[in-house]
Amino acid sequence: MINRFHAGLVNRPLRELSPIEFEVVDFDSAREGWATPRGAVTPTATPQPSAPIQNWEERRHSPTTDEVVPTAEALLWFAKLPEPIRPQHLLQAFPRVLNRIAAHWAQRAECLSVLEDLLIDRRGTRSGFAAPVAEEIARLRDYRVLER
Repeated sequence: MINRFHAGLVNRPLRELSPIEFEVVDFDSAREGWATPRGAVTPTATPQPSAPIQNWEERRHSPTTDEVVPTAEALLWFAKLPEPIRPQHLLQAFPRVLNRIAAHWAQRAECLSVLEDLLIDRRGTRSGFAAPVAEEIARLRDYRVLER
């Protein structure tokens, strides 16, 4: 429920508030009014069909978009890790995630928070990563907990 405080009216007495003016309309009129800004002229020609909706997966992985690559800092961080800890699958499949982990590695609490967020979905379910990637992230978390 919205009270006077939430509405930004906390300092205004109720007697100063005027009623909200409105006009009763049917759904079609409301839809037209919503689609057309006030003062705009409604076109008389037949509207052109919109572009077809693209598949997000195709667009996300299309060669026309800029491919994400590991940053120089992330590659340096990766090289400094002990061989058994290095996340090879993460490097190949999710360079953006690798960049994020490397950027937060120096701040222990932030890094552990990032790693936990990657392992446990915000909805409380397990990670959406494939098993090898999830295992690498878990190894990184365990290593970061023990590292001084």
